[in-house]
Amino acid sequence: MNSNVATCTATVTVEDNIAPAAQCQDVTVQLDVNGNGSTTPAAVDNMSTDACGITSLALDVMDFTCANVGANTVTLTVKDVNSNVATCTATVTVESADVCTALPVEFLVFKGEYREKANELEWTTLSELNNDYFAVQHSMDGVNFEAIGTENGRGASNTLTDYRFSHQNPSRGVHYYRLKQFDFDARFDYSDVISINVQGEEELALYPNPAQDQLTIVNGQGVAFISNVLGQSVRQFSIAENQQTIQIDDLQDGHYFLRIIRGNGEIVVKKFVKR
Repeated sequence: MNSNVATCTATVTVEDNIAPAAQCQDVTVQLDVNGNGSTTPAAVDNMSTDACGITSLALDVMDFTCANVGANTVTLTVKDVNSNVATCTATVTVESADVCTALPVEFLVFKGEYREKANELEWTTLSELNNDYFAVQHSMDGVNFEAIGTENGRGASNTLTDYRFSHQNPSRGVHYYRLKQFDFDARFDYSDVISINVQGEEELALYPNPAQDQLTIVNGQGVAFISNVLGQSVRQFSIAENQQTIQIDDLQDGHYFLRIIRGNGEIVVKKFVKR
């Protein structure tokens, strides 16, 4: 024996391809007085394991509101030190006591009337809970509504709160209004629908018609224009009185149009004949 020795080297690659053993448990979430609640990945985890160690736990849904009352399925993602991933699911039961059944806004009154060329809306709340804002909605048929403005809410209140909104220069006819009340969590509810019948200005009248030298204009307050059948303006003047008579003897015989722009922007047109 001469005790000769030789060596060589080799690479040993250690692999971890085994996913963690993800274990979930069901949990219950109780909403607070504002209708909000949450859970954590640690609460849903039920002692998930991995031989090399777990580095992170993640839950796809952690926050809940009144919209989630009842059973909700969530997914827990478990990741080990070598980036292997496993998932499991659990049921989060959201309970609300009375907070989600209470009315977010309690109305005392919602009313409106036509005053000084505007539909004036007024409403009063007895109490408010989680109230973000009101969207004022308008309709001419009582079916199809669109928003025409907003008013900020008080958030939370147990005292009477008054609100006002003006719908300027409404057209003649019956106007319908309702309030769409939004919570801070984007939930919403509707008020009752009210209606306002706008009679508007008295109807414009001309006499005599046909006319010769004079034309009397009734309910024509505003800026007036007389034009011929070609659309050419032949006279412009202002009318301040409820009834006003003008001279038209300088006009040639024929058909004319009297156009009046009222103070509220409404335009009315009447045809008359000069002989």
